Amino acid sequence: AELRELCNEALRRSGLGNAYLRITVSRGIGERGIDPDACKSPTLSIIVKEVPLYPQECYQRGIGTRILSIAKINQDALSSRVKSCNYQNNILAKMELNQGNCIEGFLLNSHGCIAEGTVSNAFIVKNGILLTPSLSCGCLEGITRNAVMEVAKDRFAVPVQEGQLMPYDL
Repeated sequence: AELRELCNEALRRSGLGNAYLRITVSRGIGERGIDPDACKSPTLSIIVKEVPLYPQECYQRGIGTRILSIAKINQDALSSRVKSCNYQNNILAKMELNQGNCIEGFLLNSHGCIAEGTVSNAFIVKNGILLTPSLSCGCLEGITRNAVMEVAKDRFAVPVQEGQLMPYDL
């Protein structure tokens, strides 16, 4: 309830009607190093900005995309269930996209399955079914992903299927 009120206050102060909120909790101020116990009080920040949209022509004509050579970090090394500020992989992938004049691309996991985009979830509509990578593929179980699946099922009666998607499925 307290976090909700802080988010509402940040939104009110921004004056934006359609906004994106980024909530970050860090370990706080403390000694340099990797020991989390060195920081006793976490720091909370809430960033409010306009919802980032692609140029209008992207919604009308579509966008160029590609399968990236940068792989999704293996879940055995770093859990995809944790939303962190470690974007090194995504930054390298974006650099590859920039070289190819593409806006978005797909990261594959260590088994060659689609995990997610560099800044987006992956969804395919095929034969009236919304397909998306399962959590075991390494995608982030995020608010947007869950909202898209919920709206598809509840509002539009579109069946949702989570599973392994391969590049040829695109």
